[in-house]
Amino acid sequence: MSNFDSLPNELKEKIFSYLSLEECRNICFVNSEWQSIYFQSRNELVIEDIEIKRKNDNNEENELELDENEGLTEFEIYKNKIKYLKKEYEKMKKKDNSKDDSNNNNNNNNEGNDEEEDNEKINEEEKALLHFVNNCRRLKKLKMSSRFLTTKGIMYIFSSNPLQLLTELCIGYCKEIDIKILSKLLYDSSMIENLKMLGLTSMGITDSDIIVLIKTLLNTKKVRSLEYLDLSKNKISKGGAKCLGYILNDSKNTTISKSLTGLDLSYNQLNDNGVSQLTNAFSGKNSTLFKLNLSHNNITKLKPVAHLIRCCTPISHLNLSHNMITHLGIVQFVPILQYDCTIEHLDLSYNKISDHSAMLLARSLLLNTTLKYLRLSENPISHKITLLMLNVPSFKTIREIVI
Repeated sequence: MSNFDSLPNELKEKIFSYLSLEECRNICFVNSEWQSIYFQSRNELVIEDIEIKRKNDNNEENELELDENEGLTEFEIYKNKIKYLKKEYEKMKKKDNSKDDSNNNNNNNNEGNDEEEDNEKINEEEKALLHFVNNCRRLKKLKMSSRFLTTKGIMYIFSSNPLQLLTELCIGYCKEIDIKILSKLLYDSSMIENLKMLGLTSMGITDSDIIVLIKTLLNTKKVRSLEYLDLSKNKISKGGAKCLGYILNDSKNTTISKSLTGLDLSYNQLNDNGVSQLTNAFSGKNSTLFKLNLSHNNITKLKPVAHLIRCCTPISHLNLSHNMITHLGIVQFVPILQYDCTIEHLDLSYNKISDHSAMLLARSLLLNTTLKYLRLSENPISHKITLLMLNVPSFKTIREIVI
């Protein structure tokens, strides 16, 4: 050790410069002289590295003025060098942060571009509707009737938060939308729990689509508030009618059978077989269904309809207009009007009801105690029978007859 101490400081500095960081840390604890020699040698090397980097970067603002250290003690010089190194470290850190920020901005821009690309995939009508929905705070009713609506556009619209308070939703004339995807979107959305009216009109819904709609949406516990279901202007026949009758049967204990009060199946392909399947599926009674629309279904016989009314005693509004009902159908329906009926509004317009059928209806109404409105317009009924029906004073509850 004595031989090492006798060496000049310049040689000691040279020896210390070859040591590792761990070894340097240890020699600093030997004595203050070694500590001073080490820091002097180490700082000179660091300063040389910084000077080289500064010259390479052509940054004149970061020049280190070594002349300021003249006349200072070794400890003061050491403090100044430490301050300088800290400044350089902070500058390097800022550069790294600026690089990270630029990378994040690029990523955000890329994400924004992806969203813009996704938005470009939906058409102008869907963009306008999406903008409208997003700007609504408490949207209660929404009707979307456009043949330009696509499944992609519906997905974007259903993801909007304002739809959570929706109580009435009607989607129409959108035959390009996949019913399975639509059912899944409705089920996953929070609005389905509050929805009271659902309309799926002119969607090209077939019997197989009805099965999917029931399994995915209608026959689930989420649908507990639905009061009115509009499936008009579709392609539903006997298979779909049977499935609908099944879930509306009280004995099946489905959620929708306890809440649904109105069903619109107009402009479909039920025919007599479809109505029979609907009524047979009921088998037991339904205690909530009040409104039923079966217009535009090529119905000729009313026996299945009469059976349906017996099963669903609360029905008060029945629309059988624009069918093919003849005298035979009226004969089958008359007993219901006389003795076992809760109907208040009955529409038999645009059928094939003759004078004889009209008189049969008039006789049954003499015993009826519930019917208030009767519509028989656009039937082959003569003017004489029309006047006779309008002047019958014995109708107990009828307020209006349209012939």
